Amino acid sequence: MLTYLLSSGKKYVRLATKFQPWDNTRGKPGELAILIEKLIQSAYKAAAILAIGLSCGLAFNQFRPGGLDLLHFKARVPDDPEKQEHIIPLDMAAALFADKKAVFIDARPASLYEKGHIKGALSLPWNEAEEKFVYIADKLPENKIIITYCDGIACELSSNLADFLESMGFKNVRVLINGWSLWKKNRLPAEKGKQPE
Repeated sequence: MLTYLLSSGKKYVRLATKFQPWDNTRGKPGELAILIEKLIQSAYKAAAILAIGLSCGLAFNQFRPGGLDLLHFKARVPDDPEKQEHIIPLDMAAALFADKKAVFIDARPASLYEKGHIKGALSLPWNEAEEKFVYIADKLPENKIIITYCDGIACELSSNLADFLESMGFKNVRVLINGWSLWKKNRLPAEKGKQPE
């Protein structure tokens, strides 16, 4: 029945002849009128549920610490001034890349790294950092800056990874916020595939 209502006018005419919209003999609504009324009521209920859910989600985001900035869509800068010093702008990161004075570390999961990453970057997924650190530790020279990155303005994987690396004794660690998206957008050198052994 619903397909008839949502289809073209010809099918609606067939439906109307099958079900009387109004029962003239008793002065009551017919089956079609009742069906349409129920559909309209269901649509109002669904819209109300959606509006309530959206309102609750926006309110929760607004009042939780570190909520997403839905109006400005800017990169989230840490509140801690010490961590703000660790942030590196894209132009400086690109210059260090060109001069081969930095080692880039991708904090995203390995599956995303394989789909695309900064050329020459190492993979150290934040969720596996403790287990996999030993495999890349010898590839981190002390005389180079280490730049961690992930993807998305709200992504904190790179910041967490930078903290981890500092706890492992590395002093010159920086974070490129929204690194992968910015790198691609500016068409800087990138590659795909697994990390070389």
